[in-house]
Formats: sequence, structure tokens, C-alpha cells
Amino acid sequence: MTERTTHLDPDPRDWRSRKILVRPHRWYATVELDRDGYVDTAASQGHDPELPAAYREAVDRARDAYIDRIWYDGYSGDFSWGDGPRWVTLFVPFPHVKATVEALRVAELDHDYSRFHALADRLALPVDDWLAPGERELIRGVDFDPPPGAFLRFLRGKAKKCGVRLNGRGTAGPGMSSRRIRRSGPGWAAETRTSVTARNPFSSAPWRHRAAGIAPAACCGSPGTTVKSTRSIMQRGRSASERPRT
Repeated sequence: MTERTTHLDPDPRDWRSRKILVRPHRWYATVELDRDGYVDTAASQGHDPELPAAYREAVDRARDAYIDRIWYDGYSGDFSWGDGPRWVTLFVPFPHVKATVEALRVAELDHDYSRFHALADRLALPVDDWLAPGERELIRGVDFDPPPGAFLRFLRGKAKKCGVRLNGRGTAGPGMSSRRIRRSGPGWAAETRTSVTARNPFSSAPWRHRAAGIAPAACCGSPGTTVKSTRSIMQRGRSASERPRT
């Protein structure tokens, strides 16, 4: 993939014209809507250059889904972006760059934000299901796709943001990649916290993940590898000596 520019206004040479810039990186592409000159012109004419709330909401949903996917695929770096009306910045997995450019074009010109919501729904990961209480088996190639080490690292990060500790180790397995989660006794609950990751450098507002349930877990890894993990748990209002044994 190479850098490219999509112009949204009739005269691309006009400094006030809006344009979408695509810049590829190793793990993802940055897709950015440049509204800089457009905002200056709108402000000078007495118009409000701010993005509509529905526009921001749709972009935020898509951005959160994109970032989760990029981390899920194995990227371990951070992201930063501005939240003003001059630039709309997204970090996009390569297969979804074209759809994102079109979603930005339609949102900016037609005030139609449905494509962003559709992308967010399509890319959303079942993190709550993966971390919820109960017993389940997740198989690589069926329930998840990245290498088991990357998948477990992603789950550790998600668990940490929910106030859950996830420890894992890899051993030789029976040629199957899975993750098993067993629910403990009744009355046990997760300690939940707001996730603060990938902060906007110009704002203190974090982007958030929904809190998930908690249970001890044992994980199997990639084909030929077993990854076993344990998650710390707490019971509200009861001391350690009063907790039921499982």
C-alpha cells in the first residue's frame, strides 16, 4: 500500500478543500480527514465548524474497534490523535482502509454516519464473552486468529483494564489451540475499573472498554502449545477466610 490522497471538494488546489490522506505503517494505515482550511473558512463566515455529536460518536466507535483489532493482531504500541474539528484521525487495519475512506467521505459530505457504525459492529471483538464467568473452549482458527502468545497478551491487557489479573505459561499441547474458563462459586464478582489507554494527547478523556466478569482460567495455546492462565478474583464484602472454596 502506498500513500494516497482523496479530495472531497471540486477544486483540489484550493487550500480550503477537504481531503482524506492515507499513510501506511507496518501494522496499520492512518486514515485522516484534513478539514484545516475548511474550518478556518467556516469560522470566518460565522458558521460553527465543530463536528456534529453523531459524527463524533460514529468515528469514536469505529476508532475503538480498529484499535482493538490492531492490538488483537499483535501490535503493542500506543496511539494518539487530536479531537478538534480540523482533523479526523483513524488507525485502520489494512483490509478496511477502502471502506473507511468511503465512510469518511459519506459522513463529511452527506452527513450519513451509518457506515462507521457498520464497520464498528463488524470489527467488534467478543471481549466480554472471552472474559466472562463460565467454562468454554476457544480454538485458534475458529474462535480467534492471532498467534496464541499475541492473543493471550491481548487478553491480559483487557483483563488488567477490568481489574483482573491474568497469568499464563506455554507448554507442549495436543495440536489444538484453546482457552478454557471455569466459573468459581456463587457470589463472586469482578473488580471493575475504567480502561485508560490510547489517550488523546489534547484531552484527558480516555477511551473505554466495558468491564467484564471474572473467573479463574486455564488456557491452551497454539497448535502444539498449551497456554495455562489464572485470574485473580475477589468477593465483595467478605474476607479471605470467609470465601467459599471451589
